[in-house]
Amino acid sequence: MTVDTQSRADRVASVAFLVGEIPCAPFIAALINGVAARRTVIVVGSERSGKRLDVFGANVSVERCPQSRLGRVRYAAGCLLRLVGRGSLELEPLWRFIMKNGRRRAFSRLLYALPILLHRPEIVHVQWAKALHRTMELRELYSFAIVLSLRGTHISSSPLGDAELLREYQQDFPGVHAFHAVCHAIEADAVALGALPDRIRVIYSGIDEAVLALPLMQLRTELRPLRILSVGRIHWRKGYHRALDAIGQLVRTYQVEYRIIAGSPDDELLLQLHDLGILESVHFEPAMSQTEVMEQMRTKADVLLVPSMGEGIANVAIEAMALGLPVVATHCGGMPELIDHGRTGLLCDPWDVHSMVDALKSFADMPLDRREEMRTNARDEIAATRRLDGLVSAMQVLYDEAMVRSQREKL
Repeated sequence: MTVDTQSRADRVASVAFLVGEIPCAPFIAALINGVAARRTVIVVGSERSGKRLDVFGANVSVERCPQSRLGRVRYAAGCLLRLVGRGSLELEPLWRFIMKNGRRRAFSRLLYALPILLHRPEIVHVQWAKALHRTMELRELYSFAIVLSLRGTHISSSPLGDAELLREYQQDFPGVHAFHAVCHAIEADAVALGALPDRIRVIYSGIDEAVLALPLMQLRTELRPLRILSVGRIHWRKGYHRALDAIGQLVRTYQVEYRIIAGSPDDELLLQLHDLGILESVHFEPAMSQTEVMEQMRTKADVLLVPSMGEGIANVAIEAMALGLPVVATHCGGMPELIDHGRTGLLCDPWDVHSMVDALKSFADMPLDRREEMRTNARDEIAATRRLDGLVSAMQVLYDEAMVRSQREKL
């Protein structure tokens, strides 16, 4: 490493987080606030109407692109004026960038480029892989290091059914300076798509100290009814269809209350509820804030069921374990990296309804002292391995590695 490269890497570089939508996912917001304690941070995303805004620290600049057409025009004009005022608007390369895919997509590409050009971060951290290709093209305007988070469906399933996305990944992954993988299973998927193994770091999601400080609620002696909770959007990969099949079998011998915090069910799930005759036992509830979900887990559930067909590592399971809520989850993706079957939770086969039923029965029949032991083990494991400060520290190291690689490219 040259002296020049070392000095640049040692300097704390600014980071732009491309989050997709604002408000962003709570686990991304927590990372942003943690990183912002040491670095200048810019958050870039499209604003979702009717949603509460994220709360970021004082040294975080937030660029929210409005939803409405008029709002976007005003936003673009404002950004352009700010660039002109700084004397940093280079029209020729910007014009080439926005016109790369023709006039139809020119305005969208302009909106994508402007917040980055305004702040000129030294590192751009792409949170969702589908946004990588356009971000790679932004390097035509100026040089910066690229960090990509490898999460869930964007890596494990989306490229399987999208030939263009697969081609983009295979083209772009070798040029990424550093990857953040949420689990080893996702890491392996990314390597198969062309990511360089020595640039990937598995960094597990962290839980805030305030969550670990919450007192444990007393477990119920009698699980009548057995209060099962699932949390997550309506999507086939979340496995709700298999969960409903499992509940349909479980209600034959157990009194069950199954609540799914996901919003309204689709027609297929509604029909399944009718066919199984479990309308009285299953309740779909509106999406809730992270704070509201945590309160539900602490006070309104006996067990969290994660019935997914595929996951990285479900953040809701990490939160449940930290709160002292036992977890039954499918053995998929990175979930075995989180749950030690029988010690910190229970795992079941994602493709076998009978396996899920057996796991839920095993929990329902578990003596109180055994349930207490399992949840204590789970919370201790989270406290030892999944703290937010550990996530932030590991990410700072990853940023420094990305900067070194980016600077080497210039030499």
